[in-house]
Amino acid sequence: MHLDFLKDAFEHVEFPNLFYEAKNVITKLGLNYIKIPACPEDYMLYWGEDNESLEECKWCKTSK
Repeated sequence: MHLDFLKDAFEHVEFPNLFYEAKNVITKLGLNYIKIPACPEDYMLYWGEDNESLEECKWCKTSK
């Protein structure tokens, strides 16, 4: 949905249609990205010293 909005807002810009294509563009530009696991219900990110080792969400208790 966000990608469709960006495509409509910036008609003259070519956006990649697939995640794989976007990842290749980022790599070719010399930029890096980090995958950060998130709660399936969007309550938290498993990021930082306190949360990286957790296996379930602090609030809803769903599995990582």
